[in-house]
Amino acid sequence: MNRSTFNQYLTFAQFAEFFNELGWDKAGNQLDTAITVDEIDYECKAVSQKRGFIIYVAEVDAIPQNAQCRKIDIKLRRYSNDYILIFTKPGSEQHLWITPVKTVEKRDLVTIEYQNPAQAEFLFSKLSDISFDLDEEVTIVDVTTRIHKAFEVNASKITKDFFAGFKQQHKSFANFIKGIEVEGDKQWYASVMLNRLMFCYFIQKKGFLNFDEHYLRNKLKWTKEQQGENQFFSSFYKGFLLMLFRGGLNTPTHNTDFEKTYGRIPYLNGGMFDEHQLEKQYADIDIDDQAFETLFDFFDKWRWHLDTRITATGKDINPDVLGYIFEQYINDRAQMGAYYTKEDITEYIGKNCIIPFLMDEVAKTSSGKHFTTDGYVWQTVKNSGHKYIYNAVKKGIEQPLPDYIEAGIDTTQPNLLERRARWNEPKQ
Repeated sequence: MNRSTFNQYLTFAQFAEFFNELGWDKAGNQLDTAITVDEIDYECKAVSQKRGFIIYVAEVDAIPQNAQCRKIDIKLRRYSNDYILIFTKPGSEQHLWITPVKTVEKRDLVTIEYQNPAQAEFLFSKLSDISFDLDEEVTIVDVTTRIHKAFEVNASKITKDFFAGFKQQHKSFANFIKGIEVEGDKQWYASVMLNRLMFCYFIQKKGFLNFDEHYLRNKLKWTKEQQGENQFFSSFYKGFLLMLFRGGLNTPTHNTDFEKTYGRIPYLNGGMFDEHQLEKQYADIDIDDQAFETLFDFFDKWRWHLDTRITATGKDINPDVLGYIFEQYINDRAQMGAYYTKEDITEYIGKNCIIPFLMDEVAKTSSGKHFTTDGYVWQTVKNSGHKYIYNAVKKGIEQPLPDYIEAGIDTTQPNLLERRARWNEPKQ
């Protein structure tokens, strides 16, 4: 299949014809599946199949986010454990492909998204891997293995590839720093700046910096346009970034004059944008604009995500990369408190500490009536059925406990450890 034909199939969402040309078989209507997730209906139409591996297409009003895709996978796997599901939007060339890929440790959901066929280079490069000869004898295991190999993601390799480029950028960036004479301090400050800017790249991609996904790049361009006689003489670092960090991201409230230049900026009370000890020690620090031009060129080669999506493009970065860099690179991270906490722990903290705290605080306000026993919030939860219950604890709630488990429930009776002696036995 040449690129012109490939683009045409994607432009008109002709996926039945697309996979037919790749050697896949037609799928009967009996394979169509309708599922509902969070009150949204998804009509998954089976357009092709190969030995039971099904290609679904679902037309949607909005491309689902990563968390929603995981919920869809849980529902869809009941009908087909091995599949590719392609989401399409009417009147748009934007598509999202999702497919589960089994690894040694778990089942990952890999995603591939593009705004138009011109951005689908990765898929085009994989055509030979997902194609079959008409007389080729294959089983479902063969098909699944081939699809998984085509779309498998080596997250460790992606992170290390990014880190290799990051080290080069770090070295180059440090050379542009002026006003710090001690080489070790210069390297340290380069780490401080690069990590601040990486953090900003994550949040700008969510539109948190004045609703602009390219905020830093655009503001660098704007700053350079202001430089000149009787205009704006400072560099991007001195004339813009320092105030963004200290007076914007590190300050709870912003006045009208600030917003005229910087726009709507969130307050992040995390310490990353506090005045650093090196900034206190060296009052004349400055960094040439070229340092940021080069750094942003490197950052813009990657796709930045705050969620934990796994994509097959090999260019997607999530906050885990910060943890790797903290662990591998940051100078004196113990003194800086720069330790990275994995998402499983932070998710637990967020759900079990932050959310209850916020509810308690809201309950003290004028809207607190909604959080009383008879209030709207708790009544909604009470009447929601299983909607807000973890999937892992939805099953077996009406089943009697085994005798050896039941014996250890009552903590008011003696010999508790003895009664719980079998609690650590694996379930048969």
